[in-house]
Amino acid sequence: MAAERAAALQGLTAIFVVVLKEIDGLPRMLARVGVILSERADILSHSIEELGEMALPVLVVTVLLQLARSTAAAPAALTLPPCDARA
Repeated sequence: MAAERAAALQGLTAIFVVVLKEIDGLPRMLARVGVILSERADILSHSIEELGEMALPVLVVTVLLQLARSTAAAPAALTLPPCDARA
């Protein structure tokens, strides 16, 4: 279960990075095709991008903790209980 959560968080973090990259370049990409954002929209896109950059380290640490938890739990799940030689 922890491995599945770690994989899901990795995927979400990757998607988050791509979305942030697109938001970062949005005014430039739109300017190439002749669309100029209003000052308010430009400030909003910049604010979203900066907030996302601040949240990114939290997501990365969460992924690393989930990976550590999944690798620590995996060997314990594979160990066999001690057998009683007298039986």
